[in-house]
Amino acid sequence: MDKLLMVSDLHFTDKKMDACRFDLFRQVSEIIREKRITSIAVLGDLTNEKSGHSSKLVNTIVDHLHDWSEQVRNIYVLSGNHDLIDTNYPYFRFLQHIEGITHIYTATECSMGKYRAIFLPHTRDPIEDWKGLDFT
Repeated sequence: MDKLLMVSDLHFTDKKMDACRFDLFRQVSEIIREKRITSIAVLGDLTNEKSGHSSKLVNTIVDHLHDWSEQVRNIYVLSGNHDLIDTNYPYFRFLQHIEGITHIYTATECSMGKYRAIFLPHTRDPIEDWKGLDFT
């Protein structure tokens, strides 16, 4: 049986006072094992700022996502309003080069076992960007 775990609005930063947020990665790893999770969806706002992240912050996030990718079949990382300035050049697009991770910055339909999901990332023009999608 496929099981999807969804997390959202993580808003990771370099600030010392926000460091406790990284405990989420350990907690999710425990949930993956306990509940036999097969996929994870990060539903936007991975970071608090749109760009200009330190290498420490980016490497910490990517290392943890890579660890998750070794525990589950699929990770979907959806761009939120804090995750990109230019939809042609989304900041975390490089994540798609890690096996098992799909970075979603345009409307995307995914098949998850017997279920179908349409991931709708943040957009300034949903009428234009989502036209033609079949929501049935």
